[in-house]
Amino acid sequence: MGGSAAAGCGVAYEFRAAALFCSKGYRLIGSRVRTRTGECDLIMQNGSRLLFVEVKYRRCCADVVSAWRTRQRQNFLSVVRSYQARFPSCTVEIKFVAFWDGGVRVFDADWRDLAC
Repeated sequence: MGGSAAAGCGVAYEFRAAALFCSKGYRLIGSRVRTRTGECDLIMQNGSRLLFVEVKYRRCCADVVSAWRTRQRQNFLSVVRSYQARFPSCTVEIKFVAFWDGGVRVFDADWRDLAC
């Protein structure tokens, strides 16, 4: 898939992930958030709770899980830390949403448990 086609696909899955969390009472406050040290696909809020979400799509689940490399996670976490510093009274949650052909799974922040 070419660069712009892949980006369009990514936006579509990010929209689906946002809709999933909106159905649970969250509202979208940021998408494709970039700082000088990292990036985060979605930032959602529900009262005093901030939810940071990374979204990936691949053809099969195992490929999705392996697509989120350590360096990407570190960059993602730098965005989380930046927001934590700006909103210290908020509770922070982190999710990884894996989409693959025929499936979706939401993982909690403990990335040791990333398995299909």
